[in-house]
Amino acid sequence: MIWGSDVSVLLGCSGDTRECSVARISLLTHQRRHVFMLMRFGLPERACGNESINTCPPCTVTRPSLLSSFITSTMASRELAATYHPTFNTPDADAVLSSLDGTLYRLPSPVLRRSTTFFASNSFTFEPNSKPIPIHEHDVVLERLLRIISGLAIPPWCTFDDLEGVLSLAETWGARGALDIVRASITSPMFLREPLRVYAIATRFGWEEEAELASKHTLSLSLHEEQHQEALRRISTRSLVKLFKFHRKRRDEFRVGMDGDARCRGCDNSVDGSAWTALVWKMFWEMDARPSGDKLCSLEIEEWPEMETCLLEKCPGCGRLVYDRLEMLERVRKCLAELPDTV
Repeated sequence: MIWGSDVSVLLGCSGDTRECSVARISLLTHQRRHVFMLMRFGLPERACGNESINTCPPCTVTRPSLLSSFITSTMASRELAATYHPTFNTPDADAVLSSLDGTLYRLPSPVLRRSTTFFASNSFTFEPNSKPIPIHEHDVVLERLLRIISGLAIPPWCTFDDLEGVLSLAETWGARGALDIVRASITSPMFLREPLRVYAIATRFGWEEEAELASKHTLSLSLHEEQHQEALRRISTRSLVKLFKFHRKRRDEFRVGMDGDARCRGCDNSVDGSAWTALVWKMFWEMDARPSGDKLCSLEIEEWPEMETCLLEKCPGCGRLVYDRLEMLERVRKCLAELPDTV
């Protein structure tokens, strides 16, 4: 590129005349405008407005095609370097992955081949400066999985969706080590707050211990409520039927355990058991809605009309109270303790 006094030579100006100065200023202004357009917008040779670069001396002088290529290449290189993830930007690495967020991850290909069956079995060509391999996951998923397979520190999980995303990608890649990490994390209190989702994942991957633990935590839920329908659709038919049978079994076995002849504690005579039967059926439907039965051991049960009726019932023979409150609650607790607590 030619600037300053060299322009006067190109224009054939030998003296410091006004005409030469005006021509020089006009040429420099035009030339700088052309270069600015190239740098700012990456426009082609005719950005200055002339029909041909051959009719535009400044364009001929500045060699716009070479300048444009150089500027475009430089800007692209800088933009590309700015998008690399700071943790995964090994200079000599030959594998580059690209997330949906546009972030690039550069790491040694042996890490991918050693930890995943996907990259080990497929004929990927990993070479320096090769095109990035697009991964259809966001940074929150891809970064965490790469950290796991690279043996780097893993930040705490934020949401269940993040865990499911990592699990899905790890399954696709065949990253067994990453699947084991997810399996160890899925039974943490954070995720067991959504036991149906944990149960769906555990049964899908055949993780029996995790499935049993999740099923135990589902006992505080009513599977018939609308709010759980989306989570239930994630569960396979076989596992879902098994879960419903488990809930129903607890309910039915509780009712059987609470049934019995009503007899006076004093004279041992048979008494009308209608009050007790009404209370048992009230508990039965409570178990249907919440199979854990935790409400049956709380003070709330003492406010039920059915409980009050039982506690006031007297023996027609000796006049003593037929039922004792503490004995009734102890019977409930004992019956609940004998019920199955996992699928």
